[in-house]
Amino acid sequence: MIELKRLMQASLVAVLIAGLCAPVCAVAADRVAAKHVSAAIEAYQSGDYDKAQEEFTEAELKCPECPEIAYNRGLASYRQRDFSAARAFFSSALKTRDLSLEAKTKYNLGNVAYSEALEKMSDLEEAIESARSAIFHYRDALELDSEDTDARANIEIAQLLIKDLLDKQKQEQEKQDQQNQEQNDQNQDQENQEKQDGEKNEDQQDKDGQQDQQEQDEQNEQEKQEGEKGDEKKDQESQGEQNKDQQNESQQDDQQQNPQDQQQQAGQPQEQKLTQEELAKMLQAVRDKEAQRRDENKRRMRVRQVPVQKDW
Repeated sequence: MIELKRLMQASLVAVLIAGLCAPVCAVAADRVAAKHVSAAIEAYQSGDYDKAQEEFTEAELKCPECPEIAYNRGLASYRQRDFSAARAFFSSALKTRDLSLEAKTKYNLGNVAYSEALEKMSDLEEAIESARSAIFHYRDALELDSEDTDARANIEIAQLLIKDLLDKQKQEQEKQDQQNQEQNDQNQDQENQEKQDGEKNEDQQDKDGQQDQQEQDEQNEQEKQEGEKGDEKKDQESQGEQNKDQQNESQQDDQQQNPQDQQQQAGQPQEQKLTQEELAKMLQAVRDKEAQRRDENKRRMRVRQVPVQKDW
């Protein structure tokens, strides 16, 4: 790339120095304007481009419509590397009817475009576009002057520059594509890892849930068994109390037999015979007491047999 730039700049130096154009319009008849033009050409050839611009400006004030002065100012601006100003001056010089001056102007428009391409190397798209514009101007110059060997050589140099820029652009694109692919692969790997981690977490949660459910079922079964044992024990206790109550009732029945029978069994002498009315009252009192005792036993049995409420 440096060699291309050096070759191109060397070619342009020879052409531009030889490209100065002496005005042939009304300036030639104006001694003051001619004096400024001569001073400008002298300053330009000595490398003092700032001084040359000042003198050309003074001459242009005397002849604002002279394309030769605009052309020379374009050369001075180019040497100052002010390519935007150079393009403007060369475009103004295209108003000339001199085909030789027009060919030189188009040639130097190509030089401006090529130099801009070299300065835009950081932006390959713009650099390629400027190089193509340079080729366009060089071909225009060749159409006007087919003997312009510098224009022909510069076309080849610009084409080599474009090829070099396209290769570099391709390499950068491949590098960018590779980086994008690596980034995509990395993102995909990360997504796969996150997916695997998520699946592992779900499996672990399922296992934990199953284990918790199993433990809960075992606990419920154990509580159920304990409850059934408790019910069985309570039933046994209730049955024992019921049997005991029956035995107590049997003993009370034996104790509350007819007083006369008890006295006879004990071998005691029989008391004086009671009247019929007294005997009836005594029997009725015994019946009432016995009925009261049975009601009381039934009430106690109902209390004991109240169902036990389970708490599971």
